[in-house]
Amino acid sequence: MAIEFRCDQCGQLLRVPDNTAGKSARCPKCQAMMTIPAQSPPGGAGPATGPATPPAAPVSQFPSTPTGPVDQPAPLPTLGAPTSSSPFGSPPAGGSLFEGAPLSPPPKPAGNPFGEGGMGSPPGANPFGQPSEANPYASPLSIYTPQSGQQGLPWEVKGQNFGTWMETTKLFISDSARAFTIMHPRGGIGGPMVFALLGMSIGAAGGLFWNLVMLLGLGIVAGANGQGDAAAPLAIQAVTQVGASIIGTLLGATLGLLFQSAIIHVCCMVVGGGKTGFDATFRVLAYSNGALAFLQWIPIAGALVLAIWVLVLVIVGLAKVHEMHVGKTILAVFLPVIVCCVVTLGIVALAGGAGVLMNAR
Repeated sequence: MAIEFRCDQCGQLLRVPDNTAGKSARCPKCQAMMTIPAQSPPGGAGPATGPATPPAAPVSQFPSTPTGPVDQPAPLPTLGAPTSSSPFGSPPAGGSLFEGAPLSPPPKPAGNPFGEGGMGSPPGANPFGQPSEANPYASPLSIYTPQSGQQGLPWEVKGQNFGTWMETTKLFISDSARAFTIMHPRGGIGGPMVFALLGMSIGAAGGLFWNLVMLLGLGIVAGANGQGDAAAPLAIQAVTQVGASIIGTLLGATLGLLFQSAIIHVCCMVVGGGKTGFDATFRVLAYSNGALAFLQWIPIAGALVLAIWVLVLVIVGLAKVHEMHVGKTILAVFLPVIVCCVVTLGIVALAGGAGVLMNAR
């Protein structure tokens, strides 16, 4: 049962549940605080003592439900229950505060170049993805694809370690023509340079070993002859050779190979070859030197055998990768030597001629 009473300040008729008797409440119209009576006044709430004006919009403390006119044309506000007309009340059970269809994201505009299938392209075709093979601005050498038969050396396809270095070295020693046939002529110079550095380091260790043995023998002989003061110079020479061997190997496998490859590649172009590119020339020289450098472990004749065998491998390799005639390849390899000899002879001839003129005067 509800309790009906009027506000002491504005005369607004109020209705509250009977379990709120004795509690304090605020009038939704004038915001005045009052105590809810224990029961409705005898004879009803009586006429309104304040001005007969329409009730104000309900607030959260006193939301209203329409109950029909009570001495006034407007409905009375009711405490405790939200109304369906209040935008701040609870939504009806199973209903929604918003009527109509649920909101959905706006559709993608037609012809969006950044969406799927933009600019009229088929679905999933991104115009900004991988360039097509017909791209006129793509470099033709950006991606190297090995030709038929060029399955790669063990060093190139099985990883770069001592085991693959051994396999590759054995292949160059046993069948150099096949080794250059399956070698990738392109693909950068880093891998071949590491191969050459590893092989030349092994060879340099062999050459250094024999030099240190020779120095040790000289020290023993000097000591036997009572020349103990010769030990210090020999020790200094041994340390110097170790340092020179390390530095020489590093420079030879990097700058040295680059310089030699550049000269030989230019000579190949002069005789009408070198069409495969500088990579191919460098790889031939790097693999040839790296595979045969171990020959320096052979005492006395090792260096001579190494020089001749590397020269043969370079000629075979350049003829294979650049598809050059063997005669042109030999000419390209020896062209720097020929030029140096011609220049030297010219300088000697000029010096001799100048001497003859000076003597004639």
